[in-house]
Amino acid sequence: MPRQERQIRTGSLVASARSYSTKKAKAKAGDSKRPGEQWQRAAWDFFDTIPEYHQGCAITGALVSRARLVVMERDAEGNWQPTKNRYALEALDELFGGPEGQVEMLRQLGIHFSVAGEAWLMVPTVDENTDADDWQIAAATSLTRTGSQWKINGENFEGEAAIRLWKGHPADRTRADAPSRAILPVLSELHQLTKRIAAQIDSRLAGAGILMLPSETEFPASPSRNIGPSGTTDSIQGGDAQGLADLIAEVAEIAIQNPESAEAMIPIIATAPGEHIDKANLITFWSELDKVAPKLREELIRRIALGMDIPPEVLLGNAGSNHWNAWLSDENSVKIHAEPLLKVITTSLTTGYLRRGLKGLVDNPRNFSIQADTSQMRMRPNRSKEAIELHDRLILSAEAAARENGFEKSDLMSDDERRVALIRKVAGGSTTPELVEAALREAGVDLDVVVSDTRPPAEARPTPSLKQHPVRELPERADAASARLLALTLVSEQMIDRALQRAGNRLKTKMGVRDAAVSANRLYLGLELGAKDLDDALQDAWGSCYEFDYGVEGAQLARTLDTYTRSIMRARREPSRAGISAILKLMLSTAAA
Repeated sequence: MPRQERQIRTGSLVASARSYSTKKAKAKAGDSKRPGEQWQRAAWDFFDTIPEYHQGCAITGALVSRARLVVMERDAEGNWQPTKNRYALEALDELFGGPEGQVEMLRQLGIHFSVAGEAWLMVPTVDENTDADDWQIAAATSLTRTGSQWKINGENFEGEAAIRLWKGHPADRTRADAPSRAILPVLSELHQLTKRIAAQIDSRLAGAGILMLPSETEFPASPSRNIGPSGTTDSIQGGDAQGLADLIAEVAEIAIQNPESAEAMIPIIATAPGEHIDKANLITFWSELDKVAPKLREELIRRIALGMDIPPEVLLGNAGSNHWNAWLSDENSVKIHAEPLLKVITTSLTTGYLRRGLKGLVDNPRNFSIQADTSQMRMRPNRSKEAIELHDRLILSAEAAARENGFEKSDLMSDDERRVALIRKVAGGSTTPELVEAALREAGVDLDVVVSDTRPPAEARPTPSLKQHPVRELPERADAASARLLALTLVSEQMIDRALQRAGNRLKTKMGVRDAAVSANRLYLGLELGAKDLDDALQDAWGSCYEFDYGVEGAQLARTLDTYTRSIMRARREPSRAGISAILKLMLSTAAA
């Protein structure tokens, strides 16, 4: 590879790469590289301490590692085709030790781009002894340079080149961007909440509190051992509150170590005047935050899942989802998340590695590009039915039919098994003796039978239909947005009816209505209600919008349903599913905008 340092020109708006030679050169004043940015160091710290965030980044790396790198060449018509140029193929084969090493390279790059939006490809001196272990993916926060001396985590790097791969920030392409950058405050909140819970668990004061006892209480005496200059002396000390605590701890230790001990079963006795027996008071130091900590932690994890470049269901799980949601999540993983990230990675490798290495070996290095083949990442369509039909029509091979039905080539019948099966099939069929004998002879079976029956053949048995053949493909699905709107409409319809019922009961009490023939949820149709009446009737009517996750912000859903309910109550109209669907559709479109 060329050793001079140069800026690599790139045609991508989001992917960038720059190559640096690591060979000895005259150092320039101020020519150095500092280890990354502050937000990148914070993101790596959270990667090491927050399991949900670590898992999300690891899943991204595992997903992109399933892709296969290929080199494409642009022909005279401008179409990209797999290249046959040996220099380009050799360059790809050298990259990270070949296909096996490239799996690990893509995994690491997926993690680095998720955490810091930047990574360094450290290119060793490539020769016949170079393997995948000599290549390295270094974090921007662990790499430093002073002149021509490069160090990774403080250790010198002696190689051919260092290539910076990064996803450019929209406001400043020279700086890196990553999903982690926007969720750092959320990660910090979750980290602080976790530390608070851990500190509370470790704290005796927060965990056990303070037990206040009347001073008139007489506690049992406790044995004491004093070690002094004259030796060890045992004595009995008068009971006090701390002595009682020590005695309880001692008895508890005996009960744990020896459950059969009689001492573990004898109660500890203390006396106090009767009027003070009920005066003992336990003071705890729990705060309101402790009550909402589990819910707050779930909300923070949800925000992290929404902020990362993966489908939220990957971290939040598919509980309550059907197989369609799981399938859609997998498709989104490839189309919306994996392929754009792979495009950033492959474009960076093209500009920073491939074209730099092909300079001087091909006429125009810009006609070559590294791309990702994601065919192995997608869900394969079920073609078992078509495979059987084409095989029956002598179009598709037996190996292909077996493969599409989930079987291996080794599962196919041997020649001997096929002959036996053919004998059974012919023997059970309705055909002419000549065809039977010819078929058996073709299969290598000679029964040595003289044919004497010359009657015309009976009607052949029809080929079994594949109409009832079981399939594994997913059913045709409705539009996801329409299905979501319908589900939210049905739920909102129930919440509105419940709110009208509660409002009717309140109005009956307030206005003294005693007509039992009128249902509470339709009482408003016969009343003239003002704004104050509506405020009283609909107070706390939308609590369920906040208690459950409907896929939209609780406050926004509550405002929308409250506005609609007030409008129909003022106009004395009955609610309609079409009207509810219309306002919800407007709400969703406004939220999306």
